[in-house]
Amino acid sequence: MMGNKIKKLNVDLILSSLLVFAVFIVCLSVVWFINYLTSIITLAMMLGLVILILMLFYLIRKYKLRKTIFFILPGVLACAIFFMAFMSIIPWYVENEPASYDYKIMVRGLSNYSGGLANDILVPMPMKDGKRVFTDDELQYREFDGWKSMIIVSKEGYMLGFQSMDRNLTDINARFSKRLNGPENIKNPVNDTLTPISNVPLSNYTIFLDGYNGSNAYTSYVYVDQNIAPKKDKNETIGFSLEFTAFEGRFRGIYGSRYRVSVIEAIPSGVAGPIPVKCQLGVFRDGQYVPINVGGRLT
Repeated sequence: MMGNKIKKLNVDLILSSLLVFAVFIVCLSVVWFINYLTSIITLAMMLGLVILILMLFYLIRKYKLRKTIFFILPGVLACAIFFMAFMSIIPWYVENEPASYDYKIMVRGLSNYSGGLANDILVPMPMKDGKRVFTDDELQYREFDGWKSMIIVSKEGYMLGFQSMDRNLTDINARFSKRLNGPENIKNPVNDTLTPISNVPLSNYTIFLDGYNGSNAYTSYVYVDQNIAPKKDKNETIGFSLEFTAFEGRFRGIYGSRYRVSVIEAIPSGVAGPIPVKCQLGVFRDGQYVPINVGGRLT
């Protein structure tokens, strides 16, 4: 008789632990999926639901409250151990994303131009706190449809150059990306920017994004080789579309900020050499980039 009671006690104890654990895992999966696990209120509600289900389970089985609590404790302990291990290990692999930099360069209209023996197009250089974001190996001597990238030291400062030896030019479509080892804190987006920076007046060729104006833009330079000329139509423009994006990364499910510097210019034929352009600052909010001023604040 005593053996049957002990056997029944062990079975109920195991059943209780498994039930607590199963209900907890289901709730954990649902909450994790909707990305609200960081909420203390949600976690408390989840644990309350587990205990309520177990109390109903034991009420149906006609156990007394003291016995019910005795059976619940092992399952709760198992859940606590699992939860601590889960929160300590899994987020490092699932919910983290390192900071990253991305620089997209598109120069359109060059296919309507012819060049000389050597043709150069220069664009601003991505910098962070006065240092280049990308290394020499990440930038130099990469091929993009007949254009070779290189680092140029102009009188305005460091610039990213593209050189072609072809007389029949092609458009430039280049991209440089890198990921860091962990999250990055960007205190002032102006420090993660395109250089050189100039104090010259507003460029006459700037195409401003929606909501942007001179207060959320600063001046840099592009360079168009003087040897290139339109093949036919003298009204052909050269369009510069540059996007430098700095992402702070994601740590334990919490996304950092994403900043972008954009250059959109339409340079008419006959305009060559160093050309002032406007760098427009923005931050990603609610699915789109919104302008910020040069002090790093929303406009």
